[in-house]
Amino acid sequence: MENSEIKSLLEALLFTATEPLTLDHFSSVIADTEKTVIAHLLEELKNEHQSRNSGMVLREIAGGYQLFSNPKWHAEVQALFSRPLIIRLSKSALETLAIVAYKQPITLPEISEIRSCNAAGAIKTLLECNFIKVLGRKRVVGRPFLYGTTREFLAHFGLKDLSEMPQLSEFEELIGEKIAPEIFQSTGTTEMDVEEPVQEQTTEPEQDSELFEPPFED
Repeated sequence: MENSEIKSLLEALLFTATEPLTLDHFSSVIADTEKTVIAHLLEELKNEHQSRNSGMVLREIAGGYQLFSNPKWHAEVQALFSRPLIIRLSKSALETLAIVAYKQPITLPEISEIRSCNAAGAIKTLLECNFIKVLGRKRVVGRPFLYGTTREFLAHFGLKDLSEMPQLSEFEELIGEKIAPEIFQSTGTTEMDVEEPVQEQTTEPEQDSELFEPPFED
């Protein structure tokens, strides 16, 4: 195919996709085209959208590419559709998500200590939403799970990777909630001895006590 046809196909794939598409995804459809060529055409497509002030923008996020509505029309799009899922999370879940996002990898006892309450329910909700996942275990008494954010988290907030995490004030704008600044005070747990990572869980464990262990003293 000519480059113009490939570019048209790439745009069609991006438009119909519900998650970021990687170069591997594109190559599985356009097997006779080198990944370097595909990447170059995607960059051209991105620049074309920008140059003509398109209603859509092509962004590189979570290790892939995805089309988004132009931020210029955010208010108008927001008025048409209901508020996103993240806004419907409870205050507890939002605060817990913020803690995990900015202090990962982190354990449930450490999260509960920061929030001064048991965060097991919030962790369970965030796991079900696929915003966080189990990264491994910490070598301390009880060997609690270490939690971190997922690719779904990056895609939901339009981030390419964790290096693009915004300032706390900007994160509050993204989630539509104010986060108590004191929850980010240092807890002295920045140095972690992580064991071999565990496999990412797709279902809840048979016994919640194995995952949602109560806080303990180190």
